Amino acid sequence: MIRLFCKSYGHSGEPVIILHGLFGMMDNWHLIAQKLSYAFSVIAVDLRNHGHSPHYTEMSYELMAADVACLIQELGFSSAHIIGHSMGGKVAMTLAKIRPELVRKLIIVDIAPKRYEPSHEVYFRALTLLKSRTISSRSQADEMIQYLVPEMAIRQFLLKNLYRTSEGQYHLRMNVDAILNHYEEIIGPVYFVEPFIKPTLFLKGSNSNYISQTDEFEIKRFFSNCRIATIPEAGHWVHADQPDRFLAATRQFLVE
Repeated sequence: MIRLFCKSYGHSGEPVIILHGLFGMMDNWHLIAQKLSYAFSVIAVDLRNHGHSPHYTEMSYELMAADVACLIQELGFSSAHIIGHSMGGKVAMTLAKIRPELVRKLIIVDIAPKRYEPSHEVYFRALTLLKSRTISSRSQADEMIQYLVPEMAIRQFLLKNLYRTSEGQYHLRMNVDAILNHYEEIIGPVYFVEPFIKPTLFLKGSNSNYISQTDEFEIKRFFSNCRIATIPEAGHWVHADQPDRFLAATRQFLVE
């Protein structure tokens, strides 16, 4: 267990902890956290080997969930609502499995508890390239990976991981080597011996293929008190594609 870096939004209302996805960081959730903070005490988290949180060679869902459990207790909460996107969704599921008493309600964003086929090789190549080169500007970094990642929105997402040193050079915050070394675990399944019985909401994007109809059967088997809702005109980054619809569904579920 490690001490995770986090940022608090608001200081009243029930606690809500937000867990980002692979290659992400808490800053990806700034807008959502800010708007939720009018009714909740929101904590956005950098998971291990991401953002400002410490780098460790070991990385598994059990370890990441234990990190979050430790954070909840350090913050003085007996329990919290948990929102997890993609990889963060599997961390949230694992927390619900190993420490269910710490979870009030669970929101899982566009991920199922199954194994996924590898699909991030090109992003690892781009990040490894950035890690190996001397970079003096963000525009230089953008040009460097453009042939690997032609989609501007995805490049911008990856490049948020760059930070500028006092010497004027840019480096990656994330621990690319550790993430790559444990990639098979990251795309792997989350197994449940007993179902999670507390209220759970799965939100999927209508334009995303991360949760299929077959997956929904397994989800309802592992989460006995859940419902699955589709956000129209959203891809895998549901909260970024349709923030207002995401917020409406999230608020409604949390106040029920």
